[in-house]
Amino acid sequence: MEKEDVLRKVQALLDRAEGSGFTDEADACRAKADQLMMAYSIEMWELDKRRKPEQRATPEIRKFHICMSDNPVSDQLDDLFSTLCQHWRVRAVHYGFYRTARKGEQPWEQYAKVVGFPQELDWLELMFTTMRLHIGNNLEPKPDPTLDFEANLVIMKEAGMKWERIHELLRPDVPWSRTHGTRYTKMYTDHCLIQGKERMYTSPLTYQRNFVAGYRMKVASRLYDIRQYRMEDTSQGNGMEVMLRDKRLLIDDLYDETFKNLKNRKSKTLTYDPNAWTAGARAGANADLGQDRMGRGPREIGT
Repeated sequence: MEKEDVLRKVQALLDRAEGSGFTDEADACRAKADQLMMAYSIEMWELDKRRKPEQRATPEIRKFHICMSDNPVSDQLDDLFSTLCQHWRVRAVHYGFYRTARKGEQPWEQYAKVVGFPQELDWLELMFTTMRLHIGNNLEPKPDPTLDFEANLVIMKEAGMKWERIHELLRPDVPWSRTHGTRYTKMYTDHCLIQGKERMYTSPLTYQRNFVAGYRMKVASRLYDIRQYRMEDTSQGNGMEVMLRDKRLLIDDLYDETFKNLKNRKSKTLTYDPNAWTAGARAGANADLGQDRMGRGPREIGT
């Protein structure tokens, strides 16, 4: 099978997973897509090892914008960025995450300086940008024209959205008033009573943070499977393991030479919301790990 054929088949599987209303079928499509990506990955390391030593790439330091400090999911986006750095075997130093904003203070940039080879840094930038857009498109449920008003309202409410925002999406032609909030609260409460389920009080902030956290965990799991496949490949004695080790040593040398006296940042606790986490993981299962051509090839494996 030619690689272009593989790319088309992978995208078709992911499209089918997105549109499937059956969990088992969607999971099977995603698993098959991941399997194809691993089996037919472009082995860029083979190209590099054929070059003369003086023609091979050298590591560099590049700045990556992660988000602004007032972003409600800044910590979760930083965790996602770190997960991608691990996959691409680059090393990052994070800036701007070491304190919370004071009242009335202007937000500042939160970013990272990353040490790695140009090719890996290019793909890191592409994947992180693509995933940020993907998260943004999936974080807030959009009205489903196949569902009635109440069904859409329940989905949006249980996604942690505020009544005013729900009203804006479901009835954009009607000006918002507090009476709408009262009416929607009763509608949702009655729905829970009829369904015999507990009324949810998820805040938008809790939902958003759990959604991105669940997304990151699913992406991390998929990337781990890909790396396991790569480890099996290197065990065949084809020379790739030596090349990866040499590249890592060069990255470590530049990192240690440039950054000194670094401090660890304390992690923040997250109030767990299983519904938001599951929704994020579902979106992460459809995240593009490099299989979407975007004018390039399926280099999700990394080098």
